Amino acid sequence: MLPLLLTTLALAQDDELYMADMGVTASLPVGWTVPRWSDWDLDAVDDASSVQVHLDYTLWQVPPSPDAARMWALRAADTLREEGHDRVEMERTEVVERGGVSMAEVDLSFRYQGKQQAVLRQRSWNVDGRTLHLRAVAMKSRQSRAEAALETWWSQLEASRPATDLSGLDDFATDVGFSTSLPAGWRNPVQGEVNETRRLASELLKHELDGERCFWAVHPYPDGEAALLMSCDTPLYVGVIDEHSWSGQEEGLREHFFRGVALAAAEQVEAGPDARLAFLYTLPEVQDRVIKMGVTPYDHGMALTWVVSRPKDGGDGDLQRVDSVAHAAMNNLEFSGPEAGRHPVGAALYLDYLLTYRRTSPMVLGPAAALLLLLGLVGFKVTRRKPGYDELD
Repeated sequence: MLPLLLTTLALAQDDELYMADMGVTASLPVGWTVPRWSDWDLDAVDDASSVQVHLDYTLWQVPPSPDAARMWALRAADTLREEGHDRVEMERTEVVERGGVSMAEVDLSFRYQGKQQAVLRQRSWNVDGRTLHLRAVAMKSRQSRAEAALETWWSQLEASRPATDLSGLDDFATDVGFSTSLPAGWRNPVQGEVNETRRLASELLKHELDGERCFWAVHPYPDGEAALLMSCDTPLYVGVIDEHSWSGQEEGLREHFFRGVALAAAEQVEAGPDARLAFLYTLPEVQDRVIKMGVTPYDHGMALTWVVSRPKDGGDGDLQRVDSVAHAAMNNLEFSGPEAGRHPVGAALYLDYLLTYRRTSPMVLGPAAALLLLLGLVGFKVTRRKPGYDELD
């Protein structure tokens, strides 16, 4: 008989158990008891105490794939080790379809409490905005019961919101005149992910989601984390930005956006089909996440683009991925305004540009020379004396 991992006090005997965080209702199978359940997970044991079942979830709707299956297998293995088991080995990961549902299956073997050989069987599949993980544990001699338990419990679970079709979620555009395209793996959040996206934007960027002035995208990962991208407009106009003024404008923008923060100068980036010069800053890390912020001039002022990594994995991969996505998002910007969204420059700003950055330009020297010549002629006429009466014959 399998030693119980679960407390058997206060057994839940409800016929239906609703787990609000994952939006799933479980109908209690005959011959099973539920010692504990909550809004986010469930534990069950059969009447013979030979199989234990656990149901939980990870955030984000991540389609089952070989890579995702391996990640979920590692997650299950970590759980077994945390519970005091050892010699955990991965026997199989596979992506299959059952009842029209794509799912990842994981088989692990381990030594229960360092003594008896045991097995874990797991299925992982999507509902709206979540990935569910149903696993069964039994002694190796009763592994067929673990497999049967998975089938029994899976057939008793009903999601209030099935998995959302992820195709067509690549419309990254605002109502204020700019859009972009992103690398594979990025998409709009589905309904069940909006709250988590909103939380990330608020905590990491101190910014609210604005459906008219911003677009946002997520890159979910199998471990329940996600990278975030958000792009919004701000009505900031700074005049001409070209190879002559870029450095000076960069200093002004850094002071404007990051006053009092020690920050390296921006990287010069070409944005949009006309390769207009833009600015890409590396911001201080927040909650162990790498953050980039792009500033691109266009006809509504500036398009600000933030890219936030998942929590760092200890290597350089996160920085490289964030840098690559930030470049792609800015390079692929499209502008729908007049003159392809050209950043407006008034007469005063243009004159300031000439006098600040182009003093030696013929456009400045020519008029200046003409003005000096004119002033010289005026001065010559003013200083030229007419002869007095005593000088006349």
